[in-house]
Amino acid sequence: MKDKNNGGSSEEDFELPKINVRDTLKIIPPPSMLKAQTKKRTSEKRIRIRYLRDISENNAKISPKLASELGLGEDETIEIVVAGKKKFTFTPIIDESIPVNEVWVNEDLLKINGIADNSIATVKRVHTR
Repeated sequence: MKDKNNGGSSEEDFELPKINVRDTLKIIPPPSMLKAQTKKRTSEKRIRIRYLRDISENNAKISPKLASELGLGEDETIEIVVAGKKKFTFTPIIDESIPVNEVWVNEDLLKINGIADNSIATVKRVHTR
């Protein structure tokens, strides 16, 4: 059956409900709220690795600020990578006297592996032990 007003189509006309734009915008959160929900934690950081004589070979001294940036908790270890080739795993010891961008490690361990004092390295958090 053809309808003269409808331009000859045989399908029934139906109307979509009108959507109010203001109601739609109430559902979408503002960008500032989305950014606040995603707390960004640094996964790794470039630091200077320094010699320290009176520390055991499996420990490294780090600052509390660096520990919080890496998200270190109890029973977690850190991995230090020098020049992308030499990897070391340490148990962190948090010490307030350590500068933020430095990690202090056993001097003999670094000398045996050919790493100079004040070398640039990357430190990152390793999963729990």
